[in-house]
Amino acid sequence: MKIFSGKNRDEKRVEPDFLSLHIYKTAGTSFAEILKQVYGAKAIHTLHIQKIKDDETGRIILDDEIISKNQVSFTRPVVHGHYTFNGLQKIWPLATESRMITWLRHPVRRVESAFRYVNDIYRNELSNRDPSLNILNTLKRNRMEFAAAAVNRNVMSKMLQGARLEDFMFVGIVEHFEEDLNYLSKMLNWKDFDIPHTNRTLSRRPPLEPFKEQAIAAWNREDMELYEQALALRALRK
Repeated sequence: MKIFSGKNRDEKRVEPDFLSLHIYKTAGTSFAEILKQVYGAKAIHTLHIQKIKDDETGRIILDDEIISKNQVSFTRPVVHGHYTFNGLQKIWPLATESRMITWLRHPVRRVESAFRYVNDIYRNELSNRDPSLNILNTLKRNRMEFAAAAVNRNVMSKMLQGARLEDFMFVGIVEHFEEDLNYLSKMLNWKDFDIPHTNRTLSRRPPLEPFKEQAIAAWNREDMELYEQALALRALRK
């Protein structure tokens, strides 16, 4: 990753056609691959805003370059990445919901996916190289301890705080990924594309016991309400 020199960006400033807000574990990697197929990689900005203690703006990473707030400019039609809606508005006040696309997932399934990602991917890949890097062994967290941690609760609501779902250009539901993708492609006049399936865990897991499912849903009450709102809005589509 490069740190930007501080000079103004040379490319001509434009306003993006839309910005894709990738909430963790909501098929964002698959969606990013589709965006590349449709628009081409050179037409897409990658934007990540990382939270930093005692820094209201956070670390801004645009196309793998760390830049300052006053260097933010978009010169491509699509922006995609991990950031919060409030964080985006702080660095780009022109941001409005009408230009935003995001995907939501059933909160219990999203938390489960996040746990499996850490458990299956990080542990297997890192511990094979160095057992001391086994993240879950270091954290000493099982599935329910992971789900109960404050940082893992209501992630969707936190990332969309300050935004109104009903004003978004598009809100997709991961459980209806292909159907909703088809709806979006017609809305934006996309041509044919292949649907990739990435970040799938390597093995199937039995369903959660009902009491665990209920506990995770209770810990994510705000996300459950947000998800139900998104389903209701989806039902109103023509």
